[in-house]
Amino acid sequence: LEFREQWILSPGRPSIQKTVRGYTVHDHQDPRADKDSLQSEFEKLLRYSVQVRGTGRFSEISSEFMLMEPVDTVLEALQKELAGLVERYSASSSHYDLPQQLLSVDFHEEWTVDAVSCTISKRVLAMTPEIWQRRETTDGQPVDDRETGLPVYYKVKLERIPLRNP
Repeated sequence: LEFREQWILSPGRPSIQKTVRGYTVHDHQDPRADKDSLQSEFEKLLRYSVQVRGTGRFSEISSEFMLMEPVDTVLEALQKELAGLVERYSASSSHYDLPQQLLSVDFHEEWTVDAVSCTISKRVLAMTPEIWQRRETTDGQPVDDRETGLPVYYKVKLERIPLRNP
């Protein structure tokens, strides 16, 4: 699922509110799959899942959000806001250069689905910051992938930060 969302961050609270404006269903195993058909089948599945009550609640949904496009000024601003939140509420964040190393976060959410409209509402319960560190040899030389030549990183998950969202 690819979501179109509006986010409101309140680092002092801490809070991240997401409003889902829409979503698109993709099949990464078959990129040529008909998007309308995928959307229709997904909506049938949603309706079937919550048909008894008309709405359904799905808990413990986690997804990783990547902050890795440095030329995107919106993403850069978002990373700065998230880094401020992490700095304030993560005891271990002081060991890292957040503007350089905070390159993804896991969001832990609860979703509510309306069976009639097939709309999805999200409630962000917590986030887990992920610090990316470049792999190095024992003598401190950066490691690149042998096949692609791209840098190799490993991720360190910091402690989960509970959020106060309605």
